[in-house]
Amino acid sequence: MLKKELFLDLEGTLVKEWCDPTPLHCNINIIKEFIIANEIKKATMFSLAIIDEKDNAKFNLGMKQRLENLLDIDIEVVCIKEVFNLIVKNKKIIGTFDEWHDIFLFNAKETAFEEWIVAQKLIFNTEFILFDDVVANKDVFLRDRNVKITFNKI
Repeated sequence: MLKKELFLDLEGTLVKEWCDPTPLHCNINIIKEFIIANEIKKATMFSLAIIDEKDNAKFNLGMKQRLENLLDIDIEVVCIKEVFNLIVKNKKIIGTFDEWHDIFLFNAKETAFEEWIVAQKLIFNTEFILFDDVVANKDVFLRDRNVKITFNKI
């Protein structure tokens, strides 16, 4: 059995948008049912809206506690700059986030999530599950590491 790690998008998935953090209760209820059914204890935000530690601090002050209460789960954050830096290091690309920002975002959430997981070379026997409003419903398998990446459109 694979260990499960849950990742959640923010805008359009849990809240309307960064500037209007009205909870999307229909989506939250679906995700909460998944959390309960799979006995998941924590989730990680994987949102293009949370670029750096400054955005993370805003999230922690404004939305984190409310979403944790609604989902009844602890929430962590991975900043998109961290994701980018690990992908760049793994692929040996030269450049900074500012130089690659538009191309990185243009390549879509699915590609970024998948490449970020691939770049974490010491992870085995795990299923990474992403709930997001802009992904396709699909699974990706890394057979050599027994890793499954599950994209759930919500």
